[in-house]
Amino acid sequence: MTEPIVPAGSTSRSLRSRLADGERVQGIIFALPFTLELEIAARCGIDFFVADLEHGPADYVHLQQHIALAAAHGCDVLVRTHAHDPSGISRVLDLGAAGLMFPHVGSRAEAEHLVALATYPPAGVRGLSTSTPAARYGRWSAAQTVADARERTLLIAMVETVEGVEDAHGIADVDGIDALFAGTVDLAASMGMPGAVGDPRVRELAHSVAPQARRAGKWVLEGAAGSTNGQFVVHNGTKLLTGAFERAFGTRET
Repeated sequence: MTEPIVPAGSTSRSLRSRLADGERVQGIIFALPFTLELEIAARCGIDFFVADLEHGPADYVHLQQHIALAAAHGCDVLVRTHAHDPSGISRVLDLGAAGLMFPHVGSRAEAEHLVALATYPPAGVRGLSTSTPAARYGRWSAAQTVADARERTLLIAMVETVEGVEDAHGIADVDGIDALFAGTVDLAASMGMPGAVGDPRVRELAHSVAPQARRAGKWVLEGAAGSTNGQFVVHNGTKLLTGAFERAFGTRET
């Protein structure tokens, strides 16, 4: 009997399928290499985690442990990659990540390149192996592995520079990019105003990203920054919500 396509690093209903069904999902950014805090957060009802490999100390071994633990509690793990590195992108997905957050996407061409790195041929250039956690360590065929990746992998472009905002229209139109996120910290720095995330000029540019995503039929990931009690802030039809661990820990909006 053919085993249902449910990867080792994912829940039975992927984030992509839940979003397609109109659900709003909530998660936290998790940069620590430890597992206890992640397990506690998972038990509080978090839908997904963003493993921060860009700024955090966790490595691929930690990531594999986090993905397995999160899956045991019905959570998916997205990974914010540390660079636009082909081998790194492939390794993260092979470990069973539900999707990727690409930092510093500055143009349509760059977004197209990143989608290709995360996609199996013929649409992309990602290398195929069936000995990985994502392929159930060889229990799946190559065809099952490719079909699952096509169905489940969620790709998010982080628009974090002035150049990226200026080409948000083009980035949103890229086939394979599922959602956009406006990163205000790096955006403020790119404007010569490091730390000024609340400056009206920064906020104006950041707020111009979401309409481009929605125009293209893509989802929007937004953060809970500015929340005073840990509750997620929801507005403008946002479907993907994330907050820093210390803000979101132990809370969930209903």
